[in-house]
Amino acid sequence: MTALPVFWTKVTIRRTVELIKAYPAVCFGLAVLAAVFVYAFANRYISLRVDRRPVAVLILLMLFFSLFGSLKKYDPLPVLVANAKTNRTNKKIIAIHFFKKALTNNIACVPLFVLAYTSDPQYALVMVTAMPFLITLSFSLSWTRNVVIKEKTNPAIRKIKISPSVKSILHDYASPSFLSCAALSMILYAFLLGEFFGYKTVFTDPENRSFFNLTLAVFSLGSMGILGSVESINWKFHAALSPRPLGFHVKRAMLFLLCVFGWMLGTFIIVGGIVGVPLMLKYLLCLAASALTAACMAFTLTPILIKGMLYPLIVMAIVWIAGMPIWFLPLLPLPPLLMWLKAKNEYGAWYLS
Repeated sequence: MTALPVFWTKVTIRRTVELIKAYPAVCFGLAVLAAVFVYAFANRYISLRVDRRPVAVLILLMLFFSLFGSLKKYDPLPVLVANAKTNRTNKKIIAIHFFKKALTNNIACVPLFVLAYTSDPQYALVMVTAMPFLITLSFSLSWTRNVVIKEKTNPAIRKIKISPSVKSILHDYASPSFLSCAALSMILYAFLLGEFFGYKTVFTDPENRSFFNLTLAVFSLGSMGILGSVESINWKFHAALSPRPLGFHVKRAMLFLLCVFGWMLGTFIIVGGIVGVPLMLKYLLCLAASALTAACMAFTLTPILIKGMLYPLIVMAIVWIAGMPIWFLPLLPLPPLLMWLKAKNEYGAWYLS
């Protein structure tokens, strides 16, 4: 029993060393950034003032995503094959598998206990009391989604008449990771609008850029979900049908993002126009650069973990450019251009995967 933890510890250390060797600059930058925050918190240069409303919204978001993860499509066949030699029945094996998934989907709520307790001990008490209910509900949703209604919904979906091009785009980009990021982005943006509509100074002070910066961050969070969608594309089908250039897929990805986040973009233009048209146009270019960077980065062969760490750094650079004078705007095309060149160099390998 003691050999197994030692084995996985060695594997974790070896893979961490390989990751640092492969991407030393990114790992060094993240280490420096983490050290800066640790030093600032240790010396009380940064202090957290926890408000009840953000904590309540954060708790609701985490509970929402724990349930959203339960609605994912799981393939129980590998689990049944791995446990074929056991004496358990297939239903029991699948039930144990979905129970483990329910625990995994709700384990993200555990760090919120500390945050909730700092705001109000009653929050932590409510969350601890609700955990058994959430695990049971998550298990029930997974079982219903993957076992009960799977055979009944597939024939109904086939009868729905949808354009083949629309079906192709939805199949390629509407992955669970994208849907999670999109849902979180929309909820945060709705909360952001509600908060800022309550403060009239946001609309009377043209120099107040907090709304624009937070909107850029929320939009970038939604665009970030497309980084993991490319792996779900049926590249063998595209290769057999007719291999398309990189520009074709990037246009489809941008069109998909525009359709999903179109209502958010429209409200941003309206609210931003009230604050100031020049500032709104400037941040509109930043939003386009952020989305185009995500669309191009998605087609690179960089591991998804590195993409998830590198993209927020690029968004931070775009936010910095947005806060600079207008003659810094020519720097905006650099991030999407660099990702485009990298993706163009590695794009052909997707058809061989």
